Amino acid sequence: MDTITLDDVLALKNNNEDGLVSLYMPTHPTGPEVRQDPIRFQNLLRETEQRLGEQGINPDRVRKIINSITHAVEDEVGWKTMQHGLAVFGGNSDVKVLRLPTSCKEMVFVGEQYYIRPLIPQLSGENKYYILALSLGGNKLFSADKAGIEEIPMPDAPENIDAVLEGEVYHEGQQFHSGTHGGDKPGRAAIFHGHGDEEDRNEQAERYFRALDEHVSSQISDNNAPLVIHSVDHLVPIYKKVSSHKNLYQDHISGNPESVHVKEIHQQTWDLVKPHFAKEKKAALDEFRSLHGTDKASGKIDEIWQSALQKKIKVLFLNESEYQWGEVNTESGKMSLLAKRKPGAVEILDIIAGKVLSGGGKVYSMKSDEMPTAGMVNAVYRF
Repeated sequence: MDTITLDDVLALKNNNEDGLVSLYMPTHPTGPEVRQDPIRFQNLLRETEQRLGEQGINPDRVRKIINSITHAVEDEVGWKTMQHGLAVFGGNSDVKVLRLPTSCKEMVFVGEQYYIRPLIPQLSGENKYYILALSLGGNKLFSADKAGIEEIPMPDAPENIDAVLEGEVYHEGQQFHSGTHGGDKPGRAAIFHGHGDEEDRNEQAERYFRALDEHVSSQISDNNAPLVIHSVDHLVPIYKKVSSHKNLYQDHISGNPESVHVKEIHQQTWDLVKPHFAKEKKAALDEFRSLHGTDKASGKIDEIWQSALQKKIKVLFLNESEYQWGEVNTESGKMSLLAKRKPGAVEILDIIAGKVLSGGGKVYSMKSDEMPTAGMVNAVYRF
C-alpha cells in the first residue's frame, strides 16, 4: 500500500482549476480478478472523458489528461503491484496514484477540486499505527492499520547491535555474531556465547537502541500515531528509555520477532491496539451526544458549512453512504444545496471534510448505523 498522510490530502485540496479528475476503483492483488482490473480501468477512463466533455474542457486537454492518467497507472505503477483499491488524481501537470489497502467504491469525479472523502479512513489518526520489530540481531519498522501492514525502509539504520559495537565484546559473551535467515522475518538471528554482567549488557543495548531510534523517528510521519514494540520483555524498557516518539504504546507484543511472520505480527499488533482506536472514537461520539442540542454541536449541514469555513469544527462525522451536491460561490463562500447532481456541481460533504482537516479537526467516516444521529453529517465545535 502507499502511505497516505494528512499533508498529501491537504496538498490535493489546494488544487483549484477546472477539469481535475478523481478516479477510484477496487483492485485485486491476486486471483483471477486481476485480469479484469485493467478492463474496468479503461471503462472508467471513458467515463472520465465523457465527464470532462460535459464540463466544457478543451478536447486537446481532455486527451492529455486521459493519456497522463493512463501512463501513470499502467507504466509507472503497474497492475501487478496493486493492493485492494486505487485512487488517481490528475488534470494538471502532475498525476498522483495511490494504491489503497482497502477496497473502495468505483467512482469518477470531475470538478475544480479533487475528491478526497474515500481517503479519510486511510488517513493517519483513525486506524494508523507503527510497529517496531526489535531484537539485538535485527530490526524492522512497519506502518500498519486495520487492513494491512507495510515495511518502512531504514537503509542507513544500524542493522544490529554489532554495527554499533564495531568489534567490541558484547558482555553476554565474547564477540557478537549475527546470522541470517530468509522469508518475511523482521530481523537477523543473534548468537551469543558465555556470560556477562547485566548492567554492561543493558548499557550496550541502550547504545544500539539510541542509534536506531534516530532513524525510527525520522521515518515516522505521524508522531500522534501509536508505536507498538514487538520484542523480548527485557529489551522493551531499554528502548522506551531512549525513544523520542511521543506516543509509545503502553503495552507491547512479547517475544523475539525474528521467528514471526509479518502477517502474524500485523494480526497480533492490531488485536493489541484495536481497543485504543475504539476508545478514541467512542470518546468523540460521547462528546457529540453530550453536547447535542447546544450551540457546541450540530447535525445541520448549513450550520456545519459555516463553521467549517471558520475552522471551528473539532470533530466531524460523515455518513459514508450519503452525498450532498451543491453549488458554491467561491468569492462569498455562500452554498446552495441541489436535489441531484448536475454538471458543475460540487460534493458539499467533501469540501466540508477538507476544510475541517485543514483546520486541524478530526474527521470520521462512519456507516449509517454508527452515526450519532440520523443524517449525513454531525459535528462537534471547538469551545
